[in-house]
Amino acid sequence: MSRAAPAARVLVVDDEEDLRALVSRLLRDKGYEVQEAADGEEALIRMEAEPPQLLVLDLVMPRLDGWGVLARLAARTESPPVVVLTARGDYDSFARAVREGAAGYVFKPFRSHELTATCDGVLRAQRTGAAAADERRRDRRRVVTAEVTVVPAEDAPPMAGELVDLSSRGARVHLRGRLEHGTAVRVVLPVALGDAPELSAVVQWSEHVPQGFAHGLRFADLTLAARRKLIDLLGAAD
Repeated sequence: MSRAAPAARVLVVDDEEDLRALVSRLLRDKGYEVQEAADGEEALIRMEAEPPQLLVLDLVMPRLDGWGVLARLAARTESPPVVVLTARGDYDSFARAVREGAAGYVFKPFRSHELTATCDGVLRAQRTGAAAADERRRDRRRVVTAEVTVVPAEDAPPMAGELVDLSSRGARVHLRGRLEHGTAVRVVLPVALGDAPELSAVVQWSEHVPQGFAHGLRFADLTLAARRKLIDLLGAAD
């Protein structure tokens, strides 16, 4: 009889004790092994003692804040993926966090499913990252999990989705429903940000995945402003 895979260890870093306890409970209920830290300095100490597979990180904290933690992790040869959990709802903070290495982004207040689905998605992307790295890619790319809105062009209602991969040429988005090949859409990322760019795209492919369908989108006819924001978001990604 095969043994069950060990639970992924998550370190939750937030100075708000009640919120930290809530996040920890939600993740434990999903089967994660959870540790906690009240600020960035404590988080780095805990990471040295027992490295986690995932970090859930607030940005605004005393002593060492989330930006400082991201900078410390970027200087390491190996570090866990980071899901930023923050009340910072402006697009500039989102773009900066992604450029500085965040693999997921969740806004406060959040829905429990949104948080756990983002953590699941980031870890899933981490497991498949080695295979993806072997592919030849000519465009800059970010593996980032965040909530988006996809709006089909033909007066169809908007669809809430999950961005899982973003490049200068297109994106991979998970939706509950399926869009046909060739469907023109607008992608707003992420949904909480009023100044986020709207990216026009065309569906290139779709496939069934757990809880919905994955879609490959190719950007088309981007405005100059949208393209500039996209380039800024991607930064120096490979």
